[in-house]
Amino acid sequence: KHTLWAIQQGLGKTVITLPFVYILVNMYNKKKALISVPNDKVDDFYKIIDEHTNLSVMKTTGSQKDVTKLKKYFDEVNVIIASHSAWTFSLDFNLLIYNKLDDFIVTVFDEAKGVEDNGYLNLVELARLLPYNAMLNATPVNEKSPQSTYNILYALDMYNKSYSSFLQNFCDYNEYTRKYSFKDVKLLKNLIDERTLFFSREELGIEVKFKTKFFRCFPSTEQNT
Repeated sequence: KHTLWAIQQGLGKTVITLPFVYILVNMYNKKKALISVPNDKVDDFYKIIDEHTNLSVMKTTGSQKDVTKLKKYFDEVNVIIASHSAWTFSLDFNLLIYNKLDDFIVTVFDEAKGVEDNGYLNLVELARLLPYNAMLNATPVNEKSPQSTYNILYALDMYNKSYSSFLQNFCDYNEYTRKYSFKDVKLLKNLIDERTLFFSREELGIEVKFKTKFFRCFPSTEQNT
């Protein structure tokens, strides 16, 4: 239910998101999905869901106009696509989502690697509260900052203790650089691998990125009955 999708760029994180969201929204009496993506991916996700499913979808970058419209049509929408900036700059958007948590079944967070941004931390807390949660990020553990790694583990309910406890258990402090670094990447990797879906081009035998053809996801008559 809470999974890190470590899928290398070009292998179709967006494609996997589509059926994942579609199935959950339909399984749970039309509860809503919340998808948070970088600002430049909002339109891409919106177009894919709008064109290839029968789900009602809205998007927001956190502008007052967007949030006002979202409030008006909230009960009718199945999927909300929010830019990362919506969490950072719009208090109204944050309050709307948190006050309606019972309406959501799943959150998907693309490029899950924020550190100190308050909007990101709000989403980390929210992700823990929903039944299903997928964090999309393929950056290797040893290339992430300790804070970023902790946020992902915390959001996925893999590590429930404080950040200071995480640093004590997994990191060393360098007096010269005044920074923390992982002291045992293998130990941390074992913790993460328990709940990680990982695909690489090497494992799949793919040497270059490829374009993906989308297929419509409307339920058949049999499925509806």
